[in-house]
Amino acid sequence: MSLLNKLTFLKDPSGKSYLNWFSIWFLLYPFDAYVLPVSIGFMTIYPHLILTFLLLVWSFFIDKKASLPFHLKSAIGYYILLASIGLVSIFFVAGKNDAIYAARSLIMLAATVSLILLSYAVLGREAFFDRVFQLSTIVFIFFCAAAWFEFYTGIHFESPHTNKLLLLPASNVTYAPTFLYQNPNTFLCYIFSSALIMILCSKKLQNSLLMLLPIIAHLMIFSIAADSQLGKLASAVMFVFFGLMSIRKGFIANYKLHVIALLSMVILLLIVASENPIFYGPIWKKGKDYLLNSILVIKETENKNEIEFQSSSELVEKYGKEKIIDLYYEYQSHGKAPSSQVRKNLFLNGIYLIKKHPIVGVGAGQYSWLSAHGELPYDTGTVISPHESVVEFTSQYGIPMLLLNFVLMGMTFLFILKSQKNKFRFAFFWAFIVAISWVVAAMPSAWLVLNCGWILMALILVSPQLHTENRVD
Repeated sequence: MSLLNKLTFLKDPSGKSYLNWFSIWFLLYPFDAYVLPVSIGFMTIYPHLILTFLLLVWSFFIDKKASLPFHLKSAIGYYILLASIGLVSIFFVAGKNDAIYAARSLIMLAATVSLILLSYAVLGREAFFDRVFQLSTIVFIFFCAAAWFEFYTGIHFESPHTNKLLLLPASNVTYAPTFLYQNPNTFLCYIFSSALIMILCSKKLQNSLLMLLPIIAHLMIFSIAADSQLGKLASAVMFVFFGLMSIRKGFIANYKLHVIALLSMVILLLIVASENPIFYGPIWKKGKDYLLNSILVIKETENKNEIEFQSSSELVEKYGKEKIIDLYYEYQSHGKAPSSQVRKNLFLNGIYLIKKHPIVGVGAGQYSWLSAHGELPYDTGTVISPHESVVEFTSQYGIPMLLLNFVLMGMTFLFILKSQKNKFRFAFFWAFIVAISWVVAAMPSAWLVLNCGWILMALILVSPQLHTENRVD
Protein backbone atom coordinates (compact mmCIF):
# COMPACT_ATOMS: atom_id res chain seq x y z
CA MET A 1 0.00 0.00 0.00
CA SER A 2 1.42 3.36 -1.01
CA LEU A 3 2.00 6.16 1.46
CA LEU A 4 -0.73 8.20 -0.25
CA ASN A 5 -3.27 5.45 0.35
CA LYS A 6 -2.26 5.25 4.00
CA LEU A 7 -2.98 8.95 4.33
CA THR A 8 -6.48 8.87 2.83
CA PHE A 9 -7.91 10.01 6.18
CA LEU A 10 -6.36 13.39 5.44
CA LYS A 11 -8.60 13.90 2.42
CA ASP A 12 -11.54 14.91 4.64
CA PRO A 13 -14.19 14.98 1.82
CA SER A 14 -16.60 17.24 3.74
CA GLY A 15 -13.82 19.60 4.80
CA LYS A 16 -15.28 19.91 8.31
CA SER A 17 -12.20 18.67 10.17
CA TYR A 18 -9.94 20.98 8.18
CA LEU A 19 -12.31 23.91 8.77
CA ASN A 20 -12.35 23.30 12.52
CA TRP A 21 -8.55 23.17 12.79
CA PHE A 22 -8.25 26.20 10.53
CA SER A 23 -10.61 28.05 12.90
CA ILE A 24 -8.44 27.16 15.90
CA TRP A 25 -5.36 28.34 14.00
CA PHE A 26 -7.01 31.67 13.14
CA LEU A 27 -8.21 32.33 16.69
CA LEU A 28 -4.70 31.70 18.01
CA TYR A 29 -2.95 34.24 15.80
CA PRO A 30 -3.44 37.27 18.11
CA PHE A 31 -1.60 35.37 20.86
CA ASP A 32 1.21 34.11 18.58
CA ALA A 33 4.08 32.84 20.77
CA TYR A 34 2.42 33.89 24.03
CA VAL A 35 0.45 30.61 24.22
CA LEU A 36 2.44 27.57 25.44
CA PRO A 37 5.85 28.60 24.03
CA VAL A 38 8.67 26.05 24.22
CA SER A 39 12.27 27.09 23.53
CA ILE A 40 14.42 24.59 21.66
CA GLY A 41 17.55 26.73 21.72
CA PHE A 42 17.77 28.38 18.31
CA MET A 43 14.02 29.10 18.15
CA THR A 44 10.72 28.96 20.02
CA ILE A 45 7.89 26.67 18.99
CA TYR A 46 4.25 27.16 19.97
CA PRO A 47 0.81 25.85 18.91
CA HIS A 48 0.11 28.52 16.29
CA LEU A 49 3.46 27.88 14.60
CA ILE A 50 2.94 24.10 14.60
CA LEU A 51 -0.61 24.41 13.26
CA THR A 52 0.59 26.70 10.45
CA PHE A 53 2.81 24.01 8.92
CA LEU A 54 0.52 21.07 9.75
CA LEU A 55 -2.42 22.76 8.02
CA LEU A 56 -0.21 23.81 5.13
CA VAL A 57 0.88 20.20 4.53
CA TRP A 58 -2.68 18.95 5.06
CA SER A 59 -4.04 21.35 2.43
CA PHE A 60 -2.09 19.50 -0.30
CA PHE A 61 -3.90 16.20 0.38
CA ILE A 62 -7.48 17.50 0.28
CA ASP A 63 -9.54 17.73 -2.88
CA LYS A 64 -10.03 21.36 -3.82
CA LYS A 65 -13.47 22.94 -4.07
CA ALA A 66 -12.21 26.05 -5.85
CA SER A 67 -9.32 26.75 -8.18
CA LEU A 68 -6.64 29.34 -7.65
CA PRO A 69 -6.35 31.87 -10.48
CA PHE A 70 -2.93 32.67 -11.88
CA HIS A 71 -2.31 35.76 -9.74
CA LEU A 72 -2.84 33.76 -6.52
CA LYS A 73 -0.52 30.98 -7.66
CA SER A 74 1.98 33.70 -8.51
CA ALA A 75 1.56 35.17 -5.02
CA ILE A 76 2.57 31.86 -3.42
CA GLY A 77 5.64 31.71 -5.66
CA TYR A 78 6.52 35.34 -4.91
CA TYR A 79 6.50 34.93 -1.13
CA ILE A 80 8.45 31.67 -1.33
CA LEU A 81 11.03 33.54 -3.43
CA LEU A 82 11.13 36.34 -0.85
CA ALA A 83 11.70 33.86 1.99
CA SER A 84 14.47 32.18 -0.04
CA ILE A 85 16.21 35.53 -0.58
CA GLY A 86 15.98 36.23 3.14
CA LEU A 87 17.56 32.86 3.94
CA VAL A 88 20.38 33.28 1.43
CA SER A 89 21.18 36.78 2.68
CA ILE A 90 22.10 35.36 6.12
CA PHE A 91 25.40 34.12 4.67
CA PHE A 92 26.41 37.55 3.35
CA VAL A 93 25.57 39.99 6.16
CA ALA A 94 27.29 41.07 9.35
CA GLY A 95 24.27 41.05 11.65
CA LYS A 96 23.58 37.31 11.67
CA ASN A 97 21.13 37.26 14.57
CA ASP A 98 18.98 40.03 13.09
CA ALA A 99 19.09 38.29 9.70
CA ILE A 100 18.02 34.95 11.18
CA TYR A 101 15.09 36.53 12.99
CA ALA A 102 13.98 38.41 9.85
CA ALA A 103 14.39 35.30 7.66
CA ARG A 104 12.24 33.27 10.09
CA SER A 105 9.57 35.97 9.79
CA LEU A 106 9.73 35.76 5.99
CA ILE A 107 9.32 31.99 6.13
CA MET A 108 6.26 32.43 8.35
CA LEU A 109 4.96 35.12 5.97
CA ALA A 110 5.28 32.75 3.01
CA ALA A 111 3.71 29.87 4.98
CA THR A 112 0.82 32.03 6.22
CA VAL A 113 0.00 33.50 2.80
CA SER A 114 0.20 30.05 1.21
CA LEU A 115 -2.00 28.55 3.93
CA ILE A 116 -4.69 31.24 3.53
CA LEU A 117 -4.78 30.90 -0.27
CA LEU A 118 -4.78 27.10 -0.22
CA SER A 119 -7.47 27.11 2.50
CA TYR A 120 -9.63 29.14 0.14
CA ALA A 121 -9.15 26.42 -2.49
CA VAL A 122 -9.87 23.64 0.03
CA LEU A 123 -12.98 25.17 1.59
CA GLY A 124 -14.47 26.93 -1.40
CA ARG A 125 -15.58 30.52 -1.73
CA GLU A 126 -18.68 30.55 0.47
CA ALA A 127 -17.36 28.46 3.37
CA PHE A 128 -13.99 30.21 3.38
CA PHE A 129 -15.22 33.81 3.45
CA ASP A 130 -18.09 33.07 5.85
CA ARG A 131 -15.75 31.43 8.33
CA VAL A 132 -12.97 34.03 8.06
CA PHE A 133 -15.55 36.79 8.55
CA GLN A 134 -16.91 35.05 11.66
CA LEU A 135 -13.44 34.44 13.07
CA SER A 136 -12.17 37.96 12.39
CA THR A 137 -15.33 39.36 14.01
CA ILE A 138 -14.63 37.29 17.14
CA VAL A 139 -11.03 38.56 17.16
CA PHE A 140 -12.15 42.19 16.68
CA ILE A 141 -14.71 41.97 19.51
CA PHE A 142 -12.08 40.38 21.75
CA PHE A 143 -9.61 43.18 20.98
CA CYS A 144 -12.27 45.81 21.71
CA ALA A 145 -13.21 44.16 25.03
CA ALA A 146 -9.55 44.02 26.10
CA ALA A 147 -9.01 47.60 24.95
CA TRP A 148 -12.00 48.98 26.85
CA PHE A 149 -10.82 47.17 29.98
CA GLU A 150 -7.37 48.75 29.71
CA PHE A 151 -8.83 52.14 28.84
CA TYR A 152 -11.17 52.32 31.82
CA THR A 153 -8.88 50.73 34.39
CA GLY A 154 -5.40 51.73 33.25
CA ILE A 155 -4.42 48.11 33.98
CA HIS A 156 -2.08 46.60 31.38
CA PHE A 157 -0.33 43.30 30.91
CA GLU A 158 3.25 43.66 32.08
CA SER A 159 5.68 44.45 29.28
CA PRO A 160 8.65 46.76 28.66
CA HIS A 161 6.16 49.41 27.51
CA THR A 162 3.92 49.26 30.57
CA ASN A 163 6.94 49.35 32.86
CA LYS A 164 7.95 52.64 31.21
CA LEU A 165 4.56 54.11 32.10
CA LEU A 166 5.64 54.12 35.74
CA LEU A 167 8.25 56.76 34.87
CA LEU A 168 5.81 59.11 33.11
CA PRO A 169 3.02 61.39 34.34
CA ALA A 170 -0.54 60.24 33.67
CA SER A 171 -1.65 61.08 30.13
CA ASN A 172 -3.91 59.72 27.41
CA VAL A 173 -1.26 57.07 26.59
CA THR A 174 -1.61 55.78 30.16
CA TYR A 175 -5.01 54.47 29.11
CA ALA A 176 -4.03 53.37 25.60
CA PRO A 177 -4.52 49.61 25.10
CA THR A 178 -1.49 47.43 24.44
CA PHE A 179 -2.83 43.91 25.17
CA LEU A 180 0.15 41.50 24.87
CA TYR A 181 2.19 43.71 22.58
CA GLN A 182 5.10 46.06 23.15
CA ASN A 183 3.30 49.34 22.52
CA PRO A 184 -0.07 50.87 21.55
CA ASN A 185 0.94 51.17 17.88
CA THR A 186 1.37 47.40 17.60
CA PHE A 187 -2.04 46.87 19.20
CA LEU A 188 -3.53 49.30 16.67
CA CYS A 189 -2.00 47.23 13.85
CA TYR A 190 -3.79 44.15 15.13
CA ILE A 191 -7.18 45.78 15.65
CA PHE A 192 -7.02 47.66 12.31
CA SER A 193 -5.97 44.47 10.51
CA SER A 194 -8.84 42.47 12.02
CA ALA A 195 -11.27 45.23 11.03
CA LEU A 196 -9.99 45.32 7.44
CA ILE A 197 -10.19 41.52 7.21
CA MET A 198 -13.82 41.67 8.37
CA ILE A 199 -14.61 44.23 5.68
CA LEU A 200 -12.81 42.30 2.95
CA CYS A 201 -14.71 39.09 3.74
CA SER A 202 -18.30 40.37 3.91
CA LYS A 203 -20.42 41.83 1.11
CA LYS A 204 -22.98 43.01 3.65
CA LEU A 205 -20.36 44.87 5.63
CA GLN A 206 -18.95 46.46 2.49
CA ASN A 207 -22.39 47.83 1.62
CA SER A 208 -23.68 48.87 5.06
CA LEU A 209 -22.56 52.15 6.55
CA LEU A 210 -24.51 51.43 9.73
CA MET A 211 -22.56 48.20 10.30
CA LEU A 212 -19.26 49.95 9.57
CA LEU A 213 -19.83 52.92 11.88
CA PRO A 214 -19.22 51.14 15.22
CA ILE A 215 -16.10 49.47 13.80
CA ILE A 216 -14.63 52.75 12.61
CA ALA A 217 -15.64 54.50 15.85
CA HIS A 218 -13.65 51.98 17.89
CA LEU A 219 -10.63 52.41 15.62
CA MET A 220 -10.83 56.18 16.06
CA ILE A 221 -11.27 56.06 19.85
CA PHE A 222 -8.30 53.78 20.43
CA SER A 223 -6.17 55.74 17.94
CA ILE A 224 -6.87 58.89 19.96
CA ALA A 225 -6.04 57.04 23.17
CA ALA A 226 -2.71 55.93 21.68
CA ASP A 227 -2.13 59.43 20.25
CA SER A 228 -1.49 57.77 16.88
CA GLN A 229 -1.67 60.33 14.10
CA LEU A 230 -1.71 57.59 11.46
CA GLY A 231 -4.49 55.75 13.28
CA LYS A 232 -6.61 58.89 13.53
CA LEU A 233 -5.97 59.64 9.87
CA ALA A 234 -6.83 56.09 8.73
CA SER A 235 -10.07 55.86 10.73
CA ALA A 236 -11.24 59.35 9.70
CA VAL A 237 -10.52 58.63 6.01
CA MET A 238 -12.31 55.28 6.30
CA PHE A 239 -15.36 57.06 7.70
CA VAL A 240 -15.41 59.57 4.85
CA PHE A 241 -14.75 56.94 2.18
CA PHE A 242 -17.40 54.47 3.28
CA GLY A 243 -19.84 57.30 3.85
CA LEU A 244 -19.40 58.43 0.26
CA MET A 245 -19.49 54.86 -1.04
CA SER A 246 -22.88 54.37 0.60
CA ILE A 247 -24.38 57.10 -1.60
CA ARG A 248 -25.73 55.09 -4.51
CA LYS A 249 -29.08 54.46 -6.26
CA GLY A 250 -30.99 53.95 -3.03
CA PHE A 251 -29.93 57.32 -1.65
CA ILE A 252 -33.35 58.95 -1.95
CA ALA A 253 -35.12 56.02 -0.29
CA ASN A 254 -32.56 55.99 2.53
CA TYR A 255 -32.00 59.71 2.82
CA LYS A 256 -32.53 59.72 6.61
CA LEU A 257 -29.71 57.22 7.09
CA HIS A 258 -27.34 59.23 4.92
CA VAL A 259 -28.23 62.52 6.60
CA ILE A 260 -27.41 60.96 9.97
CA ALA A 261 -24.16 59.53 8.59
CA LEU A 262 -23.19 62.87 7.02
CA LEU A 263 -23.86 64.81 10.22
CA SER A 264 -21.91 62.25 12.24
CA MET A 265 -18.99 62.53 9.82
CA VAL A 266 -18.97 66.33 10.04
CA ILE A 267 -19.11 66.29 13.85
CA LEU A 268 -16.34 63.69 14.05
CA LEU A 269 -14.08 65.64 11.70
CA LEU A 270 -14.69 68.86 13.65
CA ILE A 271 -13.69 67.13 16.88
CA VAL A 272 -10.57 65.60 15.36
CA ALA A 273 -9.60 68.88 13.70
CA SER A 274 -10.21 70.93 16.84
CA GLU A 275 -7.18 72.99 17.85
CA ASN A 276 -8.22 72.83 21.48
CA PRO A 277 -8.08 69.18 22.59
CA ILE A 278 -9.27 70.21 26.06
CA PHE A 279 -12.75 69.36 24.79
CA TYR A 280 -11.80 65.68 24.73
CA GLY A 281 -12.17 65.74 28.51
CA PRO A 282 -9.69 65.59 31.41
CA ILE A 283 -9.02 61.85 31.11
CA TRP A 284 -7.19 62.46 27.83
CA LYS A 285 -4.84 65.02 29.45
CA LYS A 286 -4.35 66.63 26.06
CA GLY A 287 -5.38 70.23 26.74
CA LYS A 288 -2.69 72.60 27.92
CA ASP A 289 -4.91 73.84 30.74
CA TYR A 290 -5.36 70.33 32.10
CA LEU A 291 -1.64 69.73 31.77
CA LEU A 292 -0.77 72.92 33.63
CA ASN A 293 -3.10 72.00 36.47
CA SER A 294 -1.26 68.69 36.88
CA ILE A 295 2.13 70.38 37.36
CA LEU A 296 3.22 71.02 40.93
CA VAL A 297 6.52 72.65 41.80
CA ILE A 298 8.47 71.17 44.71
CA LYS A 299 10.94 73.44 46.45
CA GLU A 300 12.98 73.44 49.61
CA THR A 301 12.14 75.82 52.44
CA GLU A 302 14.67 78.28 53.80
CA ASN A 303 15.89 75.95 56.54
CA LYS A 304 16.67 73.27 53.91
CA ASN A 305 15.13 70.55 56.05
CA GLU A 306 11.61 70.75 54.70
CA ILE A 307 9.94 70.94 51.32
CA GLU A 308 6.72 72.52 50.13
CA PHE A 309 4.54 72.37 47.04
CA GLN A 310 3.75 75.36 44.90
CA SER A 311 1.09 75.66 42.19
CA SER A 312 2.29 76.28 38.66
CA SER A 313 -0.09 79.25 38.34
CA GLU A 314 2.44 81.62 39.89
CA LEU A 315 5.09 80.62 37.37
CA VAL A 316 2.57 80.83 34.51
CA GLU A 317 1.83 84.44 35.41
CA LYS A 318 5.55 85.19 35.43
CA TYR A 319 6.77 83.27 32.37
CA GLY A 320 3.63 82.58 30.31
CA LYS A 321 1.72 79.39 29.52
CA GLU A 322 3.49 78.57 26.26
CA LYS A 323 6.99 78.70 27.72
CA ILE A 324 6.05 76.48 30.66
CA ILE A 325 4.43 73.92 28.36
CA ASP A 326 7.39 73.89 25.94
CA LEU A 327 9.87 73.35 28.76
CA TYR A 328 7.68 70.61 30.22
CA TYR A 329 7.49 68.75 26.90
CA GLU A 330 11.26 69.12 26.47
CA TYR A 331 11.79 67.59 29.93
CA GLN A 332 9.37 64.75 29.19
CA SER A 333 11.16 63.86 25.95
CA HIS A 334 14.55 63.77 27.75
CA GLY A 335 16.04 65.90 25.00
CA LYS A 336 15.03 63.50 22.23
CA ALA A 337 13.99 64.73 18.80
CA PRO A 338 10.26 64.99 18.06
CA SER A 339 8.71 61.77 16.74
CA SER A 340 8.03 63.39 13.36
CA GLN A 341 11.74 64.20 12.97
CA VAL A 342 12.71 60.67 14.03
CA ARG A 343 10.35 59.15 11.45
CA LYS A 344 11.75 61.48 8.80
CA ASN A 345 15.31 60.41 9.62
CA LEU A 346 14.29 56.74 9.59
CA PHE A 347 12.87 57.27 6.11
CA LEU A 348 16.02 59.09 4.94
CA ASN A 349 18.20 56.28 6.28
CA GLY A 350 16.12 53.84 4.25
CA ILE A 351 16.58 55.93 1.10
CA TYR A 352 20.32 56.03 1.82
CA LEU A 353 20.44 52.21 1.94
CA ILE A 354 18.32 51.85 -1.19
CA LYS A 355 20.71 54.10 -3.10
CA LYS A 356 23.72 52.08 -1.90
CA HIS A 357 22.15 48.66 -2.54
CA PRO A 358 19.35 49.15 -5.09
CA ILE A 359 19.32 45.62 -6.57
CA VAL A 360 19.57 43.13 -3.72
CA GLY A 361 19.18 45.41 -0.70
CA VAL A 362 21.25 45.16 2.47
CA GLY A 363 19.79 41.80 3.51
CA ALA A 364 17.23 40.48 5.95
CA GLY A 365 17.08 42.39 9.24
CA GLN A 366 20.04 44.61 8.34
CA TYR A 367 18.28 47.98 8.49
CA SER A 368 17.93 47.63 12.28
CA TRP A 369 21.40 46.14 12.71
CA LEU A 370 23.11 48.94 10.77
CA SER A 371 21.07 51.55 12.63
CA ALA A 372 21.92 50.04 16.02
CA HIS A 373 25.63 50.04 15.15
CA GLY A 374 25.72 53.67 14.00
CA GLU A 375 26.27 52.85 10.33
CA LEU A 376 23.50 55.14 9.02
CA PRO A 377 23.89 58.91 8.46
CA TYR A 378 20.74 60.30 10.11
CA ASP A 379 20.32 60.31 13.88
CA THR A 380 17.23 58.44 15.17
CA GLY A 381 18.12 58.20 18.87
CA THR A 382 17.22 54.80 20.29
CA VAL A 383 14.78 53.99 17.46
CA ILE A 384 16.39 51.52 15.06
CA SER A 385 13.47 49.98 13.10
CA PRO A 386 12.27 51.64 9.88
CA HIS A 387 8.65 52.46 10.86
CA GLU A 388 7.57 52.38 7.21
CA SER A 389 6.81 49.18 5.30
CA VAL A 390 7.96 50.18 1.81
CA VAL A 391 11.29 51.53 3.07
CA GLU A 392 11.68 48.49 5.34
CA PHE A 393 11.05 46.14 2.44
CA THR A 394 13.01 47.88 -0.34
CA SER A 395 16.11 48.73 1.69
CA GLN A 396 16.51 45.10 2.74
CA TYR A 397 15.39 43.15 -0.35
CA GLY A 398 15.97 45.54 -3.26
CA ILE A 399 13.99 47.46 -5.85
CA PRO A 400 13.35 44.43 -8.13
CA MET A 401 11.46 42.61 -5.34
CA LEU A 402 9.42 45.76 -4.70
CA LEU A 403 8.57 46.01 -8.41
CA LEU A 404 7.54 42.34 -8.43
CA ASN A 405 5.25 43.12 -5.50
CA PHE A 406 3.70 45.96 -7.50
CA VAL A 407 3.29 43.57 -10.45
CA LEU A 408 1.50 41.10 -8.18
CA MET A 409 -0.87 43.79 -6.93
CA GLY A 410 -1.38 44.98 -10.50
CA MET A 411 -2.27 41.45 -11.60
CA THR A 412 -4.86 41.29 -8.80
CA PHE A 413 -6.29 44.64 -9.85
CA LEU A 414 -6.56 43.50 -13.49
CA PHE A 415 -8.24 40.29 -12.32
CA ILE A 416 -10.88 42.42 -10.60
CA LEU A 417 -11.50 44.44 -13.76
CA LYS A 418 -11.87 41.28 -15.84
CA SER A 419 -14.02 39.16 -13.53
CA GLN A 420 -16.27 41.35 -11.40
CA LYS A 421 -19.84 42.39 -12.24
CA ASN A 422 -19.48 45.71 -10.41
CA LYS A 423 -15.84 45.83 -11.38
CA PHE A 424 -15.17 49.55 -11.19
CA ARG A 425 -16.86 49.99 -7.80
CA PHE A 426 -15.07 47.00 -6.26
CA ALA A 427 -11.75 47.93 -7.88
CA PHE A 428 -12.04 51.38 -6.29
CA PHE A 429 -12.98 49.79 -2.95
CA TRP A 430 -10.11 47.27 -3.15
CA ALA A 431 -7.56 49.96 -4.00
CA PHE A 432 -8.73 51.97 -0.99
CA ILE A 433 -8.25 49.00 1.35
CA VAL A 434 -4.72 48.53 -0.05
CA ALA A 435 -4.00 52.22 0.64
CA ILE A 436 -5.32 51.98 4.20
CA SER A 437 -3.28 48.83 4.83
CA TRP A 438 -0.18 50.78 3.76
CA VAL A 439 -1.02 53.45 6.37
CA VAL A 440 -1.54 50.74 9.00
CA ALA A 441 1.80 49.17 8.03
CA ALA A 442 3.53 52.46 8.91
CA MET A 443 2.28 52.37 12.51
CA PRO A 444 4.64 49.75 14.02
CA SER A 445 8.41 49.79 14.09
CA ALA A 446 8.61 46.76 11.78
CA TRP A 447 5.62 45.51 9.77
CA LEU A 448 7.02 42.34 8.21
CA VAL A 449 7.38 40.54 11.56
CA LEU A 450 3.71 40.89 12.59
CA ASN A 451 1.45 37.94 11.80
CA CYS A 452 -1.62 40.18 11.57
CA GLY A 453 0.08 41.75 8.55
CA TRP A 454 0.76 38.35 6.97
CA ILE A 455 -2.92 37.40 7.20
CA LEU A 456 -4.06 40.80 5.95
CA MET A 457 -1.72 40.57 2.93
CA ALA A 458 -3.20 37.18 2.01
CA LEU A 459 -6.80 38.37 2.43
CA ILE A 460 -6.15 41.42 0.26
CA LEU A 461 -4.98 39.09 -2.53
CA VAL A 462 -7.80 36.55 -2.22
CA SER A 463 -10.67 38.97 -1.42
CA PRO A 464 -11.66 39.53 -5.09
CA GLN A 465 -12.75 35.87 -5.14
CA LEU A 466 -15.64 36.85 -2.85
CA HIS A 467 -17.33 38.44 -5.86
CA THR A 468 -16.70 35.59 -8.29
CA GLU A 469 -18.23 32.14 -8.69
CA ASN A 470 -16.41 28.99 -7.56
CA ARG A 471 -14.66 27.09 -10.31
CA VAL A 472 -13.01 23.67 -10.16
CA ASP A 473 -10.27 22.88 -12.67
